[in-house]
Amino acid sequence: MAALGKKKLLALDTNLLFDLAADKDFAHTFREVYQERGYSLVVPPTAIQELAYCALEKQCAETPLALKALQQMRSWNGRNIHAGLNATGGE
Repeated sequence: MAALGKKKLLALDTNLLFDLAADKDFAHTFREVYQERGYSLVVPPTAIQELAYCALEKQCAETPLALKALQQMRSWNGRNIHAGLNATGGE
């Protein structure tokens, strides 16, 4: 069981970031519900690399969504997992 006051982290995967960028209601509802429950949303480095690859090198149907996800990640309060861990005291 988590200690009282300890920040709960929830890692987002690339697929959810694509869904958020596509403005899919279920994805934004998922994000909002977990943020209301006290979770800090974090994005692992692998997901950021996947988005960057799709946005800059792959040039596919998902390229616009990857660019939008990278641009809007902060507005969704998603943080790089390293920033999220540092914010909780490095745990």
